[in-house]
Amino acid sequence: RIQRRNFLFDSERTISPLNGISKATTVMCNETGEWVNYKSDRLGFNNDDSVYDNISSERIVLLGDSFSHGYCLDPEKNLAGQLKSRGRNVINLGSAGSGQLTQLAIMKEFVPSLKPKYIFWVITHYDSADLKFEYEDEFHPRYLEKGFSQNLVSKQQELDLF
Repeated sequence: RIQRRNFLFDSERTISPLNGISKATTVMCNETGEWVNYKSDRLGFNNDDSVYDNISSERIVLLGDSFSHGYCLDPEKNLAGQLKSRGRNVINLGSAGSGQLTQLAIMKEFVPSLKPKYIFWVITHYDSADLKFEYEDEFHPRYLEKGFSQNLVSKQQELDLF
Protein backbone atom coordinates (compact mmCIF):
# COMPACT_ATOMS: atom_id res chain seq x y z
CA ARG A 1 0.00 0.00 0.00
CA ILE A 2 1.03 3.56 -0.62
CA GLN A 3 -0.18 6.27 1.72
CA ARG A 4 -0.47 9.81 0.38
CA ARG A 5 -1.93 12.21 2.87
CA ASN A 6 -5.06 10.41 4.04
CA PHE A 7 -5.63 8.22 0.98
CA LEU A 8 -4.85 4.53 0.79
CA PHE A 9 -4.43 2.98 -2.63
CA ASP A 10 -5.13 -0.74 -2.62
CA SER A 11 -6.44 -2.65 -5.63
CA GLU A 12 -8.42 -5.05 -3.40
CA ARG A 13 -10.23 -2.34 -1.46
CA THR A 14 -14.02 -2.52 -1.41
CA ILE A 15 -14.62 0.54 0.78
CA SER A 16 -13.00 3.93 1.10
CA PRO A 17 -13.22 5.52 4.55
CA LEU A 18 -13.86 9.25 4.74
CA ASN A 19 -13.90 9.46 8.52
CA GLY A 20 -11.86 8.24 11.45
CA ILE A 21 -12.29 5.38 13.88
CA SER A 22 -15.36 5.82 16.07
CA LYS A 23 -15.06 6.50 19.80
CA ALA A 24 -11.25 6.50 19.66
CA THR A 25 -8.77 8.88 21.22
CA THR A 26 -6.92 10.80 18.53
CA VAL A 27 -3.67 12.49 19.45
CA MET A 28 -3.08 15.39 17.06
CA CYS A 29 -0.02 17.43 17.94
CA ASN A 30 2.20 19.09 20.52
CA GLU A 31 2.83 22.52 18.96
CA THR A 32 2.32 24.46 22.19
CA GLY A 33 4.17 22.08 24.52
CA GLU A 34 1.01 20.17 25.49
CA TRP A 35 -0.51 17.27 23.61
CA VAL A 36 -3.85 18.03 21.97
CA ASN A 37 -6.27 15.14 21.60
CA TYR A 38 -9.95 14.33 21.36
CA LYS A 39 -12.23 11.32 21.55
CA SER A 40 -14.05 10.87 18.25
CA ASP A 41 -17.81 10.47 18.03
CA ARG A 42 -19.82 7.47 16.79
CA LEU A 43 -18.99 8.38 13.18
CA GLY A 44 -15.29 9.03 13.77
CA PHE A 45 -15.41 12.84 13.65
CA ASN A 46 -14.15 15.47 16.11
CA ASN A 47 -17.31 15.82 18.20
CA ASP A 48 -18.57 14.78 21.59
CA ASP A 49 -20.86 11.86 20.79
CA SER A 50 -23.83 13.56 22.49
CA VAL A 51 -24.00 16.07 19.62
CA TYR A 52 -26.23 13.64 17.71
CA ASP A 53 -28.79 13.51 20.53
CA ASN A 54 -29.71 17.20 20.19
CA ILE A 55 -32.14 17.20 17.29
CA SER A 56 -32.74 20.87 16.75
CA SER A 57 -34.37 22.74 13.89
CA GLU A 58 -31.29 24.97 13.92
CA ARG A 59 -28.68 22.21 13.46
CA ILE A 60 -25.47 23.30 11.69
CA VAL A 61 -23.05 20.95 9.91
CA LEU A 62 -19.48 22.12 9.50
CA LEU A 63 -17.42 20.79 6.55
CA GLY A 64 -13.84 21.47 5.51
CA ASP A 65 -10.19 20.57 6.05
CA SER A 66 -7.96 20.95 9.12
CA PHE A 67 -9.36 24.42 9.86
CA SER A 68 -12.85 22.96 10.26
CA HIS A 69 -11.59 19.76 11.86
CA GLY A 70 -9.90 21.83 14.57
CA TYR A 71 -6.46 20.35 14.06
CA CYS A 72 -4.11 21.13 16.97
CA LEU A 73 -6.83 22.93 18.92
CA ASP A 74 -8.66 21.79 22.02
CA PRO A 75 -12.27 21.00 21.04
CA GLU A 76 -13.69 24.04 22.82
CA LYS A 77 -11.28 26.34 20.91
CA ASN A 78 -11.90 25.11 17.36
CA LEU A 79 -14.51 26.60 15.03
CA ALA A 80 -17.23 24.16 16.06
CA GLY A 81 -16.41 24.73 19.74
CA GLN A 82 -16.64 28.49 19.29
CA LEU A 83 -20.07 28.16 17.67
CA LYS A 84 -21.21 25.77 20.41
CA SER A 85 -20.12 28.27 23.09
CA ARG A 86 -22.56 30.71 21.46
CA GLY A 87 -25.44 28.25 21.83
CA ARG A 88 -25.36 26.73 18.36
CA ASN A 89 -26.06 23.06 17.67
CA VAL A 90 -23.02 22.14 15.54
CA ILE A 91 -21.84 18.83 14.15
CA ASN A 92 -18.25 19.00 12.93
CA LEU A 93 -17.55 16.85 9.86
CA GLY A 94 -14.25 18.57 9.11
CA SER A 95 -11.42 16.29 8.03
CA ALA A 96 -7.76 17.31 8.29
CA GLY A 97 -5.87 16.84 5.03
CA SER A 98 -8.98 16.67 2.89
CA GLY A 99 -9.66 18.54 -0.32
CA GLN A 100 -12.94 19.58 -1.85
CA LEU A 101 -13.66 16.20 -3.45
CA THR A 102 -13.33 14.40 -0.11
CA GLN A 103 -15.40 17.11 1.54
CA LEU A 104 -18.10 16.64 -1.12
CA ALA A 105 -17.99 12.90 -0.43
CA ILE A 106 -18.36 13.49 3.32
CA MET A 107 -21.32 15.77 2.64
CA LYS A 108 -23.02 13.20 0.39
CA GLU A 109 -22.40 10.32 2.82
CA PHE A 110 -23.16 11.86 6.21
CA VAL A 111 -25.16 15.10 5.89
CA PRO A 112 -28.53 13.74 4.63
CA SER A 113 -29.12 11.67 7.79
CA LEU A 114 -28.26 14.67 9.99
CA LYS A 115 -30.91 16.94 8.42
CA PRO A 116 -29.16 20.25 9.17
CA LYS A 117 -30.75 23.63 8.59
CA TYR A 118 -27.37 25.10 7.66
CA ILE A 119 -24.17 23.74 6.14
CA PHE A 120 -20.99 25.76 6.59
CA TRP A 121 -18.40 24.55 4.10
CA VAL A 122 -15.05 26.15 4.91
CA ILE A 123 -12.76 26.15 1.88
CA THR A 124 -9.12 27.21 2.12
CA HIS A 125 -6.54 27.79 -0.58
CA TYR A 126 -4.78 24.56 0.50
CA ASP A 127 -7.74 22.42 -0.53
CA SER A 128 -7.17 22.70 -4.28
CA ALA A 129 -3.71 21.08 -3.96
CA ASP A 130 -5.38 17.97 -2.50
CA LEU A 131 -7.56 17.48 -5.58
CA LYS A 132 -4.69 15.88 -7.54
CA PHE A 133 -4.43 13.06 -5.00
CA GLU A 134 -8.19 12.74 -4.69
CA TYR A 135 -8.63 12.25 -8.45
CA GLU A 136 -6.04 9.43 -8.37
CA ASP A 137 -8.23 7.47 -5.95
CA GLU A 138 -10.75 5.04 -7.43
CA PHE A 139 -13.59 6.04 -5.08
CA HIS A 140 -13.42 9.81 -4.68
CA PRO A 141 -14.16 10.83 -8.32
CA ARG A 142 -17.27 8.65 -8.22
CA TYR A 143 -18.84 11.16 -5.82
CA LEU A 144 -19.25 13.45 -8.84
CA GLU A 145 -21.71 10.88 -10.24
CA LYS A 146 -25.34 11.49 -9.37
CA GLY A 147 -26.51 9.11 -6.64
CA PHE A 148 -23.15 7.47 -5.87
CA SER A 149 -22.75 6.46 -2.22
CA GLN A 150 -20.89 3.83 -0.24
CA ASN A 151 -23.58 4.05 2.47
CA LEU A 152 -20.88 4.73 5.06
CA VAL A 153 -23.33 5.77 7.79
CA SER A 154 -24.44 2.14 8.05
CA LYS A 155 -20.90 0.69 7.85
CA GLN A 156 -19.12 2.20 10.86
CA GLN A 157 -18.09 -1.19 12.32
CA GLU A 158 -16.55 -2.17 8.99
CA LEU A 159 -14.82 1.24 8.75
CA ASP A 160 -13.41 0.89 12.26
CA LEU A 161 -11.88 -2.48 11.30
CA PHE A 162 -10.55 -1.13 8.02
